[in-house]
Amino acid sequence: AKNPSFLALHPRLPVLYAVSEAPGPDGKPAGAVMAYAIDPATGHLTLLNHQSSGGSGPCHLSVDRSGKVVVAANYGGGSTVCLGIAADGSLEPVVAGEPGGFIQHAYDRAGEAGINSKRQEKPHGHSADIAAGGRFAFVCDLGLDEVLVYALDTDQATIRPHGSATVKAGAGPRHFALHPGGRHAYCVNELDLTVTAFDLDPQAGTLTPIQSLSTLPEGSADRTGFSCAEIAVHPSGRFLYASNRGHDTIAVYGIDAATGTLSFQAAAPAQVQTPRHFAIAPDGRHLLTEGQNSNTVAIFSIDP
Repeated sequence: AKNPSFLALHPRLPVLYAVSEAPGPDGKPAGAVMAYAIDPATGHLTLLNHQSSGGSGPCHLSVDRSGKVVVAANYGGGSTVCLGIAADGSLEPVVAGEPGGFIQHAYDRAGEAGINSKRQEKPHGHSADIAAGGRFAFVCDLGLDEVLVYALDTDQATIRPHGSATVKAGAGPRHFALHPGGRHAYCVNELDLTVTAFDLDPQAGTLTPIQSLSTLPEGSADRTGFSCAEIAVHPSGRFLYASNRGHDTIAVYGIDAATGTLSFQAAAPAQVQTPRHFAIAPDGRHLLTEGQNSNTVAIFSIDP
């Protein structure tokens, strides 16, 4: 794959999906979503097929729990694409029409842009996450300062606008995390180094911001070169984690079980340079942090 970044696994089939920031036939920026068969014995990958992402710079993707669709966010194109999954795990072409499988993001008013002129000059889709029931997809757009909510039809592989939640101007929402209880969600804001907590109505598909907290310890004045990257909720639902690039730490929060609100606990040294991503083991016992600039992975035990 050309310039692959984020990956997602099919929930049942031995199939892996990846976004690819590949150039188009004319050499201009484009994008694709790739599907690979996984050999269970060796782990080797064989390309099944690929489909266009409909925009440049696809940077994140998710598969719904039924394994019917892939939803991906295009950073460069500022758009969202939904692709159907065939019985063998390969990808089907995007559904045309309205509702269809592609939506271009846009500012509410023509000519409007975010307050960060370098990073928010246009829409920038940065992540795509699917609610547990498969009825809604949540897309963070760094340029719009919004988490966009799309109604998702997994049988038809289509999406349509459903609503949105606005974060602080200039925050730059990047990645999104759903609480396992289904009533709360969180996004990490890349530009202003904060995490925003939301009340989530899983039936209505609405997000309501309830809190925003810094990812840095109190008194951290110099933020030159710092930005946030990844966010994840512990499987127990008791803790939230977010990564700070430049500061090279993992912010740790406690989650109030009743309200979903956060309390900052620590900014733990990530033991890597530029923690662009991290992952929590499915059993919740370990956290693995990847250092983009150190080319290392640090493994931590998690105190339950």
